[in-house]
Amino acid sequence: MNSTKTCIINCKYKLTYENPRGFLFGFYLLNWAIKPRNKPYTRWQQAEKIEMQLQKAIIKDITELRKICIDAYSKNFYDHWNEGGLEWYLEKEFSAERLKFDLLDKDTEYYFIKRGLKNVGFIKIKNNTNKDLNIENAVELEKIYVLPECKGMGIGKSALTEIIKKTKEHGYKNLILCVIDTNVNAIAFYEKLGFIFHSKTILDIPYFKEELKGMNRMIIQLDEKSQLPTMYNR
Repeated sequence: MNSTKTCIINCKYKLTYENPRGFLFGFYLLNWAIKPRNKPYTRWQQAEKIEMQLQKAIIKDITELRKICIDAYSKNFYDHWNEGGLEWYLEKEFSAERLKFDLLDKDTEYYFIKRGLKNVGFIKIKNNTNKDLNIENAVELEKIYVLPECKGMGIGKSALTEIIKKTKEHGYKNLILCVIDTNVNAIAFYEKLGFIFHSKTILDIPYFKEELKGMNRMIIQLDEKSQLPTMYNR
């Protein structure tokens, strides 16, 4: 018989008014034995306390950047491509040569989305873009991907909120992005952060499934009066 059961049995034996001191002490021990204890944080709960951080990628980060770009993109979009298309796109966009070219471009920025010491996603933005749309002083959010196992934890929202904040601090007035027009969850996500529909466009790229090429272009205006979204508004 374990110690807890022994304690309960012994305490029950003494719970009489003939022995008030024993009664009170026994009641206290019984209460202690059956009262739920505060358990230590589980690994998941401890992980929830770790905050998201953005880290700007530089040339020396190419190997690390390439890995998270390929992992995050392919795990999210593997089923959006016809045969051979995913491999073609990963090499086109995330080869060491292409990433080096982008990182040396003054108008292109990559960010690691980090949680603790782990890379859980990435962001790519293009500054001074979309002049052909008559959208002046604009930044394009070209890519934002979070590993599927890290979704639902507010990481994407926190990361995009930080990008919006940085964009505004750098003096840009507009942030734009494109999203597949049938991806209602993503569209709703962006709308909650303040993006609105701007126009329709088509993803003109080979191997991508035809039914997924329709795109909504969305925009958020970042003038002095606009309110930055907060990651606490869930």
